[in-house]
Amino acid sequence: MDAHGVTARRRLAALPAGLTAALLATATLAACSGSGGDEPDAPAAAAASESAPVGPDLPETVSLVGPVTEPAMQPVWLVRSTGTAESKEYDVQDQGVFVDGDVVVYFALDTILGVSREDGSTIWKTPVDMGGEIIEHAATRAYDDHRWSFVYSHTFGKDLDAWGQHLVTVDTRTGEVLRDDNVGTYGTITAMANVGDQLYLATEDGLAIVTPSDAVNDVLPMKDLTHARDATIRQITPVQGTDIVTVEIDTGNLISNDEYAGVRLDDSRPATVLWHHDVSDLEKNKQRAGYVYLSRADGRYITERDWDRSYNTVLHLWTLDPETGTVRARQTVRANGHGEKYHNPFITEEDIDSGSPDGMALVGEDLVFVDGKAISRYDPLTGDWVWTTRMETMGLRNGDMDYAMFHLGPVSADGSMVYASLSEGPSGDLLAIDLETGEILARWALDDKQQAGLVNAPLMAVDGLDVVLARNRTAEGNPDLIDRHKRLGPANDLGLLRFPELEG
Repeated sequence: MDAHGVTARRRLAALPAGLTAALLATATLAACSGSGGDEPDAPAAAAASESAPVGPDLPETVSLVGPVTEPAMQPVWLVRSTGTAESKEYDVQDQGVFVDGDVVVYFALDTILGVSREDGSTIWKTPVDMGGEIIEHAATRAYDDHRWSFVYSHTFGKDLDAWGQHLVTVDTRTGEVLRDDNVGTYGTITAMANVGDQLYLATEDGLAIVTPSDAVNDVLPMKDLTHARDATIRQITPVQGTDIVTVEIDTGNLISNDEYAGVRLDDSRPATVLWHHDVSDLEKNKQRAGYVYLSRADGRYITERDWDRSYNTVLHLWTLDPETGTVRARQTVRANGHGEKYHNPFITEEDIDSGSPDGMALVGEDLVFVDGKAISRYDPLTGDWVWTTRMETMGLRNGDMDYAMFHLGPVSADGSMVYASLSEGPSGDLLAIDLETGEILARWALDDKQQAGLVNAPLMAVDGLDVVLARNRTAEGNPDLIDRHKRLGPANDLGLLRFPELEG
């Protein structure tokens, strides 16, 4: 048994019946909705409990040098192409999937599905007629007793009174429409975020909360966030483990159009603004060239993708104190060099295309992210690389490194492992990676022809022994290489797989 197998066995031996710690029931979402599928206080270390869902057995050994054929993930059900409006274009930030009890909710562009977790049958589909429009913002998961909300703009139709932006809330169990309100002209709601068991909205008037009775109540007026006249809130990102969110504000100023504010969302009204930054506060003594983004994973982090004089990619990463807004550290990562010296983190909004729309996972204050042809853990306060697991150390069943890509998934409930997928064109693997060492603890094959459509850059949600993968896909290969796509016709959009039962 190799060293990775020993580590896996030690982990298993500490738990009853040879099971790993409980897994986080979570969804990963793209984009249109903000901070991904983790609870705001996750992934804090948590002891396994009897009420928590058990996780999978880990394979006894892991091979890093040859092809992987066993164990294979077991397909439970698959939903073929859902016929979304722009299925030839894939953007993980326009899609989302999460598990809410017995229902899997998946949305992509103009299609929304509520699917039975047991057999994949459609319980409900696209509960309102969006007139061909697509979802603009959506909650990352259910909140407040199986409610889920999204926003779209209605721009066509004979009834002009119906034109405008609509806020829709549905019951995830039945698809029943609990509200479908025309909230005003286009752009009235500009961002949405789950914070604990509450849903917050950014409107033209400021921050608001959706109450259990589906009322929209203001919690912070825009004038308390910025003095800019035509400002809009572009994003709301919770700071994990706190009641603080960071708000990104577009002021419309062409020279310096970004502002950031830390807001404590407690029971006080209005909410408390803790600090405020103009983007120039962060970019001191620097001539602006790149694009600055608030992280979707945690409100402590702000990123900027830039280029040096040799046109090498440069990543600037700021780490803020959530209470004071103080810049605790500013790190610069250059994507040049070779081997251990090459790092190219995919954590800015413009280059996130993995199964985690957040682009990264948090382990304490360290970040775990897809790093070119690797997955890395990085300390943003010191600039140290804790570990890097590179694809070159792994056997590929198709042997084509050019098409192989890592994609990040959710973190286990005990904070010990992160799930990831390895896409190799028409096949791939699901991985469990030790967050302390970067060792690959487990590797499951995804090689069935029916599963292949779910392999390339999937959204991922793990709940107990179930793994839900989703992807709006009609082409084979690297999504960045359009001219090399092999058209597949109808594709798998949604599937539930189960960790295999292992002997011993």
